[in-house]
Order: sequence, then C-alpha cells, then structure tokens
Amino acid sequence: MSISILIPFRGTKSDKSRLRKDKDDVLVEKLLQKMLQYVISEVSQLKQEKKIYLLTKTESIEFQGNFEIIEDRGENLNDSLVKAFKSIQEEIIIIVMADLPLLKTEDVERVIIEVKQNHKIVLAPTFDNGTSILGFYKDMLFPLLFGDNSAKKFQKMFLEKDIENKLLTYSDRYKDIDTFKDLIELKRNNILPDWLAEII
Repeated sequence: MSISILIPFRGTKSDKSRLRKDKDDVLVEKLLQKMLQYVISEVSQLKQEKKIYLLTKTESIEFQGNFEIIEDRGENLNDSLVKAFKSIQEEIIIIVMADLPLLKTEDVERVIIEVKQNHKIVLAPTFDNGTSILGFYKDMLFPLLFGDNSAKKFQKMFLEKDIENKLLTYSDRYKDIDTFKDLIELKRNNILPDWLAEII
C-alpha cells in the first residue's frame, strides 16, 4: 500500500495574516520555516514506506529532508491541493498542515493506520474546528473544504453524503499556529517547544 504525505506550504505574504498583525514579516517567515522543517522531520521518521511532497509557491526552498516539490498552481488551498493530487501516484494521501509545532510521528502513523485498516477518511481537528491532518485513499472522491471551520464543514458534508469517516479526538498535538496568542498559550501551558521559544 503506497503512502504519500502532502504538506502544503504556500509561502506567500498573504498567508497567516492574523499572525502578521502582531509580528513583522521577517519573524513570521522564520516561524513558518521552523515549523515546516519540524513537520518534515517528524513525518520523515515514519516507519512505513512513504513519499513526502511539499506543495509550495515558494521558489527558493532550503529545507532539510527527502521530499519532492509540487508547484502550487492554485488560487486557494483547496484548488492547489486538487491540482497537486494529479502529480501523486500513491494510493493513500495524508495531508499534513505545515504549522503544527507539537505534532509527533506517531500522530501521523495513527492516521495512516486508521485509513488503511478501516478504509475511511480520517480527520484530525484543530482546537478551533480547523483541520490539521486529513487522510484518505486517493480514489475517494469528495470536495475539499479547507478554510475556516473546515473540520465542521467536512463532518457536515460526510454526514449528508453518507461518506465513511473518522473524526479523531482533539489533541494539543493538532494545534496549529494562526496568531501570536496561540504561541503565548503554548508557553503558558508549558508545551512550547524550545526551538520555537528561541524565536519568540
């Protein structure tokens, strides 16, 4: 069973607009790059045979790891992902967001196991009803709904269309970083990684 890990990294100045309100572009870019490098490192440790893809508009990529770049040709994330799927040959696609500083290899492993064993779409939600990880067989056709409250939108659609799925229970490891307040919260809860604390 072939597995692909697809990490979207749009890398544009318009991304993370809420984070940019509190911090300058240089710091935000550094944060985004550090978080993406962390995610790449974690998924690289998966025991299963896999192929890692980085979906990006950014021309100069200086990340460490064994991955392939897919050029981001979309107008928005959903459009970009649909176009990217055409470049992926693997049977299973696991979309992992690039801003998950608490993610662990076993979290992605769990999603892969759930998809393989139960042949279901598996969704890991963020605290604010976004989507951190989405796993599925490539031949499962359904609309992508990434954006505000995407986890809720996915669940509603799956219910209406009677699509087999599994919503994982929220975990801190699925927390994404949209605002500077998110980072402060991690620090307050004593779960801010050292490599991230150094930047802020």
